[in-house]
Amino acid sequence: MGVLLHFFQPYWQFPHVLQKIVEQCYRPIFRFARNCGQSFAFTANINYSLLELLKKNGYDDVLDDIKYCVEHNIIELVGTAAYHPIIPLIPVKHAGIQIAEDYCKKKFLGIAANSKGFFFPEMAFSKKSLHLMNRLGFKWTVIEDVAVLPDKIPFDYITSYQGYSVFLRSSYWSKYVWDNHLNFWEFSEKLKTEFSGWTGDAASYLVIAMDAETFGHHVPGLSESFLFPLIQNWGSGKVVTRFEELSDLFPHRENSEIRDSSWSTSYEDLYNNDPFPLWKSKYNGNHLIFWDLVYMALKYSDRPEAIHQCLKMVNSCHWWWISRGFWNPHFMLIGAKKALAVVEKCGTTEEKRKARWHFEFLEGLCRH
Repeated sequence: MGVLLHFFQPYWQFPHVLQKIVEQCYRPIFRFARNCGQSFAFTANINYSLLELLKKNGYDDVLDDIKYCVEHNIIELVGTAAYHPIIPLIPVKHAGIQIAEDYCKKKFLGIAANSKGFFFPEMAFSKKSLHLMNRLGFKWTVIEDVAVLPDKIPFDYITSYQGYSVFLRSSYWSKYVWDNHLNFWEFSEKLKTEFSGWTGDAASYLVIAMDAETFGHHVPGLSESFLFPLIQNWGSGKVVTRFEELSDLFPHRENSEIRDSSWSTSYEDLYNNDPFPLWKSKYNGNHLIFWDLVYMALKYSDRPEAIHQCLKMVNSCHWWWISRGFWNPHFMLIGAKKALAVVEKCGTTEEKRKARWHFEFLEGLCRH
Protein backbone atom coordinates (compact mmCIF):
# COMPACT_ATOMS: atom_id res chain seq x y z
CA MET A 1 0.00 0.00 0.00
CA GLY A 2 1.14 3.50 -0.85
CA VAL A 3 -0.12 6.15 1.60
CA LEU A 4 0.31 9.80 0.60
CA LEU A 5 -0.64 12.66 2.94
CA HIS A 6 -0.95 16.16 1.50
CA PHE A 7 0.11 18.94 3.91
CA PHE A 8 -0.90 22.38 2.69
CA GLN A 9 -2.20 25.77 3.78
CA PRO A 10 -2.61 28.85 1.57
CA TYR A 11 -0.09 31.62 2.13
CA TRP A 12 -2.82 33.86 3.59
CA GLN A 13 -4.09 31.42 6.22
CA PHE A 14 -5.22 33.17 9.39
CA PRO A 15 -2.85 32.68 12.36
CA HIS A 16 -5.61 31.44 14.69
CA VAL A 17 -6.70 28.83 12.14
CA LEU A 18 -3.11 27.74 11.55
CA GLN A 19 -2.57 27.38 15.31
CA LYS A 20 -5.56 25.07 15.57
CA ILE A 21 -4.38 22.92 12.65
CA VAL A 22 -0.83 22.71 14.03
CA GLU A 23 -2.07 21.63 17.45
CA GLN A 24 -4.68 19.17 16.17
CA CYS A 25 -2.85 17.73 13.17
CA TYR A 26 0.68 18.69 12.16
CA ARG A 27 2.47 18.55 15.50
CA PRO A 28 0.92 15.19 16.59
CA ILE A 29 1.53 13.52 13.22
CA PHE A 30 5.17 14.48 12.79
CA ARG A 31 5.99 13.92 16.45
CA PHE A 32 4.42 10.45 16.26
CA ALA A 33 6.27 9.64 13.02
CA ARG A 34 9.55 10.74 14.58
CA ASN A 35 9.11 8.71 17.77
CA CYS A 36 7.14 5.66 16.64
CA GLY A 37 10.18 3.47 16.06
CA GLN A 38 9.17 2.62 12.49
CA SER A 39 11.75 3.04 9.75
CA PHE A 40 9.05 4.30 7.37
CA ALA A 41 5.69 5.94 8.11
CA PHE A 42 4.14 7.47 4.97
CA THR A 43 4.74 9.49 1.80
CA ALA A 44 4.18 13.24 2.08
CA ASN A 45 3.69 16.32 0.00
CA ILE A 46 4.43 19.54 1.89
CA ASN A 47 4.18 22.73 -0.14
CA TYR A 48 6.65 25.49 0.71
CA SER A 49 3.75 27.87 1.43
CA LEU A 50 3.00 25.80 4.56
CA LEU A 51 6.63 25.66 5.68
CA GLU A 52 6.84 29.43 5.25
CA LEU A 53 3.81 29.86 7.50
CA LEU A 54 5.24 27.51 10.13
CA LYS A 55 8.50 29.45 10.17
CA LYS A 56 6.80 32.84 10.23
CA ASN A 57 4.53 31.85 13.12
CA GLY A 58 7.22 30.26 15.28
CA TYR A 59 6.43 26.56 14.92
CA ASP A 60 10.09 25.59 14.81
CA ASP A 61 9.45 22.36 16.70
CA VAL A 62 7.21 21.13 13.87
CA LEU A 63 9.81 22.13 11.28
CA ASP A 64 12.48 20.26 13.26
CA ASP A 65 10.33 17.11 13.33
CA ILE A 66 9.68 17.35 9.58
CA LYS A 67 13.39 17.80 8.91
CA TYR A 68 14.27 14.82 11.12
CA CYS A 69 11.70 12.57 9.41
CA VAL A 70 12.96 13.51 5.94
CA GLU A 71 16.64 13.16 6.82
CA HIS A 72 16.03 9.70 8.32
CA ASN A 73 13.70 8.62 5.47
CA ILE A 74 10.81 8.10 7.88
CA ILE A 75 8.72 9.95 5.33
CA GLU A 76 9.13 9.88 1.57
CA LEU A 77 8.94 13.55 0.58
CA VAL A 78 7.98 14.51 -2.99
CA GLY A 79 8.61 17.68 -4.96
CA THR A 80 5.85 20.13 -5.81
CA ALA A 81 5.10 23.78 -6.65
CA ALA A 82 5.69 26.36 -3.92
CA TYR A 83 2.33 28.15 -3.71
CA HIS A 84 -0.04 25.41 -4.87
CA PRO A 85 -0.97 26.51 -8.41
CA ILE A 86 -2.92 24.43 -10.91
CA ILE A 87 0.09 23.40 -13.00
CA PRO A 88 -1.73 22.70 -16.32
CA LEU A 89 -3.37 26.15 -16.22
CA ILE A 90 -0.27 28.31 -15.85
CA PRO A 91 2.47 28.99 -18.43
CA VAL A 92 5.23 26.36 -18.51
CA LYS A 93 7.81 29.01 -17.66
CA HIS A 94 5.93 30.00 -14.52
CA ALA A 95 5.40 26.36 -13.55
CA GLY A 96 9.18 25.97 -13.67
CA ILE A 97 9.60 29.05 -11.47
CA GLN A 98 7.11 27.64 -8.92
CA ILE A 99 8.89 24.28 -8.77
CA ALA A 100 12.32 25.90 -8.47
CA GLU A 101 11.05 28.18 -5.70
CA ASP A 102 9.72 25.18 -3.78
CA TYR A 103 12.98 23.27 -4.15
CA CYS A 104 15.33 26.14 -3.27
CA LYS A 105 13.37 27.48 -0.30
CA LYS A 106 12.93 24.00 1.20
CA LYS A 107 16.63 23.30 0.74
CA PHE A 108 17.40 26.52 2.60
CA LEU A 109 15.28 25.20 5.49
CA GLY A 110 17.13 21.88 5.34
CA ILE A 111 14.05 20.02 4.08
CA ALA A 112 14.78 18.61 0.63
CA ALA A 113 12.78 15.98 -1.24
CA ASN A 114 14.20 12.48 -0.83
CA SER A 115 12.39 10.95 -3.80
CA LYS A 116 11.81 11.53 -7.52
CA GLY A 117 8.07 11.94 -6.99
CA PHE A 118 6.10 15.08 -7.88
CA PHE A 119 2.76 16.15 -6.44
CA PHE A 120 0.45 18.11 -8.72
CA PRO A 121 -1.50 20.53 -6.50
CA GLU A 122 -5.16 19.45 -6.34
CA MET A 123 -3.96 16.36 -8.26
CA ALA A 124 -4.62 18.55 -11.31
CA PHE A 125 -2.37 17.24 -14.05
CA SER A 126 -2.21 17.06 -17.81
CA LYS A 127 -0.23 14.81 -20.09
CA LYS A 128 1.42 17.96 -21.43
CA SER A 129 2.66 18.78 -17.91
CA LEU A 130 4.32 15.37 -17.59
CA HIS A 131 6.85 16.42 -20.25
CA LEU A 132 8.02 19.24 -17.95
CA MET A 133 8.28 16.86 -14.99
CA ASN A 134 10.42 14.46 -17.01
CA ARG A 135 12.74 17.29 -18.03
CA LEU A 136 13.11 18.34 -14.38
CA GLY A 137 14.07 14.82 -13.32
CA PHE A 138 10.83 13.73 -11.65
CA LYS A 139 9.81 10.14 -12.35
CA TRP A 140 6.38 9.54 -10.80
CA THR A 141 3.22 11.12 -9.45
CA VAL A 142 -0.08 10.21 -7.74
CA ILE A 143 -3.36 11.32 -9.32
CA GLU A 144 -7.07 10.52 -9.08
CA ASP A 145 -8.19 7.24 -10.66
CA VAL A 146 -10.83 9.08 -12.70
CA ALA A 147 -7.97 9.70 -15.16
CA VAL A 148 -8.59 6.22 -16.59
CA LEU A 149 -11.76 4.26 -17.31
CA PRO A 150 -13.05 2.20 -14.35
CA ASP A 151 -12.02 -1.10 -15.93
CA LYS A 152 -8.49 0.26 -16.48
CA ILE A 153 -7.71 1.05 -12.83
CA PRO A 154 -4.67 -1.15 -12.10
CA PHE A 155 -3.79 -3.19 -9.05
CA ASP A 156 -1.00 -5.41 -10.39
CA TYR A 157 0.84 -3.01 -12.71
CA ILE A 158 1.84 0.67 -12.73
CA THR A 159 0.27 2.97 -15.29
CA SER A 160 2.86 4.92 -17.25
CA TYR A 161 2.83 7.61 -19.90
CA GLN A 162 5.93 8.04 -22.07
CA GLY A 163 8.08 6.55 -19.32
CA TYR A 164 6.56 8.58 -16.45
CA SER A 165 4.98 6.47 -13.69
CA VAL A 166 1.44 7.46 -12.73
CA PHE A 167 0.02 5.94 -9.54
CA LEU A 168 -3.76 6.11 -9.40
CA ARG A 169 -5.29 7.00 -6.05
CA SER A 170 -8.18 4.76 -5.16
CA SER A 171 -11.07 7.20 -4.77
CA TYR A 172 -13.19 4.38 -3.31
CA TRP A 173 -10.83 3.41 -0.48
CA SER A 174 -9.50 6.91 0.20
CA LYS A 175 -12.99 8.37 0.50
CA TYR A 176 -14.09 5.45 2.65
CA VAL A 177 -11.70 6.60 5.36
CA TRP A 178 -12.93 10.19 5.10
CA ASP A 179 -16.65 9.62 4.57
CA ASN A 180 -17.08 6.78 7.07
CA HIS A 181 -14.33 7.69 9.54
CA LEU A 182 -13.29 4.06 9.76
CA ASN A 183 -10.78 3.13 12.40
CA PHE A 184 -7.75 1.07 11.41
CA TRP A 185 -9.22 -2.26 12.49
CA GLU A 186 -12.49 -1.67 10.63
CA PHE A 187 -10.51 -0.63 7.58
CA SER A 188 -8.25 -3.70 7.68
CA GLU A 189 -11.27 -6.02 8.07
CA LYS A 190 -13.01 -4.37 5.14
CA LEU A 191 -9.87 -4.84 3.04
CA LYS A 192 -9.73 -8.54 3.96
CA THR A 193 -13.33 -9.16 2.96
CA GLU A 194 -13.58 -6.96 -0.15
CA PHE A 195 -10.18 -6.42 -1.74
CA SER A 196 -9.68 -9.93 -3.09
CA GLY A 197 -12.92 -9.58 -5.05
CA TRP A 198 -11.08 -7.05 -7.17
CA THR A 199 -7.58 -8.53 -7.24
CA GLY A 200 -8.12 -12.27 -6.84
CA ASP A 201 -4.93 -14.01 -5.74
CA ALA A 202 -2.63 -11.68 -7.70
CA ALA A 203 0.16 -9.73 -6.05
CA SER A 204 -1.45 -6.31 -5.76
CA TYR A 205 -1.17 -2.82 -4.35
CA LEU A 206 -3.50 -0.03 -3.25
CA VAL A 207 -2.98 3.75 -3.22
CA ILE A 208 -4.52 5.86 -0.48
CA ALA A 209 -4.08 9.64 -0.66
CA MET A 210 -5.80 12.38 1.29
CA ASP A 211 -5.37 15.76 2.94
CA ALA A 212 -3.29 15.39 6.08
CA GLU A 213 -5.66 17.83 7.80
CA THR A 214 -8.28 15.06 7.72
CA PHE A 215 -6.46 13.51 10.66
CA GLY A 216 -7.16 15.40 13.86
CA HIS A 217 -8.40 18.69 12.37
CA HIS A 218 -11.32 17.86 10.05
CA VAL A 219 -12.03 14.60 11.88
CA PRO A 220 -11.02 14.76 15.56
CA GLY A 221 -9.57 11.50 16.83
CA LEU A 222 -8.89 9.99 13.39
CA SER A 223 -5.12 10.16 13.91
CA GLU A 224 -5.39 7.99 17.02
CA SER A 225 -8.00 5.61 15.62
CA PHE A 226 -6.68 5.20 12.06
CA LEU A 227 -3.38 6.82 11.11
CA PHE A 228 -1.21 5.97 14.10
CA PRO A 229 -2.31 2.29 14.30
CA LEU A 230 -1.80 2.05 10.52
CA ILE A 231 1.82 3.19 10.91
CA GLN A 232 2.43 0.99 13.96
CA ASN A 233 1.01 -2.16 12.40
CA TRP A 234 1.74 -1.72 8.70
CA GLY A 235 4.68 0.71 8.58
CA SER A 236 8.32 0.06 7.69
CA GLY A 237 7.32 -1.65 4.44
CA LYS A 238 5.31 -4.42 6.09
CA VAL A 239 2.35 -3.07 4.13
CA VAL A 240 2.80 0.70 3.80
CA THR A 241 5.63 1.11 1.31
CA ARG A 242 7.51 3.90 -0.42
CA PHE A 243 6.12 4.60 -3.87
CA GLU A 244 9.60 4.24 -5.31
CA GLU A 245 9.69 0.69 -3.94
CA LEU A 246 6.22 -0.02 -5.33
CA SER A 247 7.51 1.14 -8.69
CA ASP A 248 10.17 -1.58 -8.57
CA LEU A 249 7.80 -4.31 -7.37
CA PHE A 250 5.27 -4.13 -10.20
CA PRO A 251 5.53 -4.05 -14.00
CA HIS A 252 4.72 -0.87 -15.90
CA ARG A 253 2.16 -0.60 -18.66
CA GLU A 254 1.85 2.33 -21.06
CA ASN A 255 -1.56 4.05 -21.26
CA SER A 256 -1.75 6.80 -23.86
CA GLU A 257 -5.45 7.35 -23.09
CA ILE A 258 -4.89 8.71 -19.59
CA ARG A 259 -6.90 11.93 -19.25
CA ASP A 260 -6.32 15.39 -17.84
CA SER A 261 -8.12 15.57 -14.50
CA SER A 262 -8.01 16.51 -10.81
CA TRP A 263 -9.22 15.09 -7.49
CA SER A 264 -12.55 16.90 -8.01
CA THR A 265 -13.11 15.79 -11.61
CA SER A 266 -15.99 13.42 -12.35
CA TYR A 267 -16.53 11.23 -15.38
CA GLU A 268 -19.35 13.63 -16.32
CA ASP A 269 -16.87 16.53 -16.23
CA LEU A 270 -14.58 14.60 -18.56
CA TYR A 271 -17.48 13.84 -20.90
CA ASN A 272 -18.21 17.59 -20.99
CA ASN A 273 -14.52 18.41 -21.62
CA ASP A 274 -14.31 20.30 -18.32
CA PRO A 275 -11.35 18.61 -16.59
CA PHE A 276 -10.68 21.26 -13.89
CA PRO A 277 -14.19 22.22 -12.77
CA LEU A 278 -13.25 23.93 -9.51
CA TRP A 279 -10.47 26.04 -11.01
CA LYS A 280 -11.24 26.80 -14.66
CA SER A 281 -14.66 25.60 -15.62
CA LYS A 282 -15.96 26.62 -19.01
CA TYR A 283 -19.33 26.97 -17.28
CA ASN A 284 -18.02 29.50 -14.75
CA GLY A 285 -17.54 32.97 -16.22
CA ASN A 286 -16.06 34.28 -12.97
CA HIS A 287 -13.24 31.74 -13.31
CA LEU A 288 -12.50 32.90 -16.85
CA ILE A 289 -12.46 36.61 -16.02
CA PHE A 290 -10.14 36.01 -13.07
CA TRP A 291 -7.79 33.92 -15.24
CA ASP A 292 -7.74 36.65 -17.89
CA LEU A 293 -6.54 39.11 -15.23
CA VAL A 294 -3.96 36.65 -13.86
CA TYR A 295 -2.59 35.79 -17.32
CA MET A 296 -1.97 39.48 -17.97
CA ALA A 297 0.09 39.64 -14.78
CA LEU A 298 1.98 36.38 -15.36
CA LYS A 299 3.53 37.83 -18.52
CA TYR A 300 5.77 39.72 -16.10
CA SER A 301 6.52 36.85 -13.72
CA ASP A 302 10.26 36.94 -14.42
CA ARG A 303 10.61 40.59 -13.39
CA PRO A 304 12.12 41.12 -9.93
CA GLU A 305 9.43 43.62 -8.95
CA ALA A 306 6.64 41.18 -9.89
CA ILE A 307 7.87 37.67 -9.12
CA HIS A 308 6.72 37.52 -5.48
CA GLN A 309 3.17 38.59 -6.33
CA CYS A 310 3.03 36.26 -9.34
CA LEU A 311 4.07 33.26 -7.25
CA LYS A 312 1.21 33.79 -4.80
CA MET A 313 -1.63 34.98 -7.04
CA VAL A 314 -2.01 31.55 -8.69
CA ASN A 315 -2.76 29.72 -5.43
CA SER A 316 -5.55 27.28 -6.29
CA CYS A 317 -7.73 28.37 -3.35
CA HIS A 318 -8.49 31.68 -5.06
CA TRP A 319 -10.58 29.92 -7.71
CA TRP A 320 -11.97 27.27 -5.38
CA TRP A 321 -13.84 29.94 -3.44
CA ILE A 322 -15.80 31.03 -6.52
CA SER A 323 -16.65 27.50 -7.64
CA ARG A 324 -19.68 25.25 -7.55
CA GLY A 325 -20.73 24.58 -3.99
CA PHE A 326 -18.27 27.12 -2.55
CA TRP A 327 -18.72 30.87 -2.40
CA ASN A 328 -16.54 33.36 -0.57
CA PRO A 329 -15.16 35.74 -3.22
CA HIS A 330 -13.28 37.73 -0.58
CA PHE A 331 -10.61 34.99 -0.65
CA MET A 332 -10.49 35.17 -4.45
CA LEU A 333 -9.97 38.92 -4.22
CA ILE A 334 -6.70 38.38 -2.32
CA GLY A 335 -5.21 36.96 -5.53
CA ALA A 336 -6.97 39.45 -7.80
CA LYS A 337 -5.41 42.36 -5.91
CA LYS A 338 -1.95 40.90 -6.45
CA ALA A 339 -2.60 40.44 -10.18
CA LEU A 340 -3.87 44.00 -10.52
CA ALA A 341 -0.83 45.38 -8.66
CA VAL A 342 1.54 43.62 -11.10
CA VAL A 343 -0.29 44.90 -14.18
CA GLU A 344 -0.46 48.42 -12.72
CA LYS A 345 3.31 48.32 -12.18
CA CYS A 346 4.46 46.52 -15.33
CA GLY A 347 1.67 46.49 -17.90
CA THR A 348 0.88 48.56 -20.96
CA THR A 349 -1.75 51.31 -20.89
CA GLU A 350 -4.29 49.00 -22.54
CA GLU A 351 -3.48 46.16 -20.12
CA LYS A 352 -3.94 48.48 -17.16
CA ARG A 353 -7.34 49.61 -18.45
CA LYS A 354 -8.48 46.04 -19.03
CA ALA A 355 -7.10 44.85 -15.68
CA ARG A 356 -8.97 47.58 -13.80
CA TRP A 357 -12.22 46.59 -15.54
CA HIS A 358 -11.68 42.92 -14.64
CA PHE A 359 -10.85 43.77 -11.05
CA GLU A 360 -13.92 45.98 -10.63
CA PHE A 361 -16.09 43.12 -11.88
CA LEU A 362 -14.47 40.63 -9.48
CA GLU A 363 -14.65 43.08 -6.61
CA GLY A 364 -18.36 43.39 -7.31
CA LEU A 365 -18.81 39.68 -6.57
CA CYS A 366 -18.04 40.45 -2.93
CA ARG A 367 -21.10 42.71 -2.72
CA HIS A 368 -23.59 40.03 -3.83
